[in-house]
Amino acid sequence: MTPQLLPSWQRLPPYLLADPTTRAISEALLAAALSAADARENALRQLSAATATWGITRWETLLGLVPSEGMTLADRRSQVMARLRGNGTTSEATLQTIADAWRNGEISVSFDAETGTIVLTFCGQIGVPDDVEALQTAIRDAAPAHLLIRYDYRFLLISEVSAMTLAQIGSTTLNNFAGGTT
Repeated sequence: MTPQLLPSWQRLPPYLLADPTTRAISEALLAAALSAADARENALRQLSAATATWGITRWETLLGLVPSEGMTLADRRSQVMARLRGNGTTSEATLQTIADAWRNGEISVSFDAETGTIVLTFCGQIGVPDDVEALQTAIRDAAPAHLLIRYDYRFLLISEVSAMTLAQIGSTTLNNFAGGTT
């Protein structure tokens, strides 16, 4: 160990190390310093929406967000990060950045100029993702009011279903099939 990493009492001269009072005080000071360092690191984590825990409530208040009942910490972080990324002029790239902040799937954002529609296509996850309402709210808040928004979800294809066993089909929830419900 380098001298900086040694507990403070181990850096004392040997004649002081022999004194139990000096050693006890040094150990108590070391414990207090380590506790203060941990508290500092924890407080610094609250300054980023990506790492905030108990500080996520402050982020939500600052951004005017009200978390839905039952939202997990990860969902709340995604909502805050999407709002932060949605500030400024709205473009396809801005909406893609908001969609990328959402944690429940890979999403491609495009714009259909002919119909004036923003199209969000869910590329990875099959079915309607959980907590899609938070993404819809973030996109609606950032998108210009005169544009329509369409969400294209990926459902199981006939070729995918025909390759499944009966047990696999039986364990697949209905929301993974087009027209299915949860």
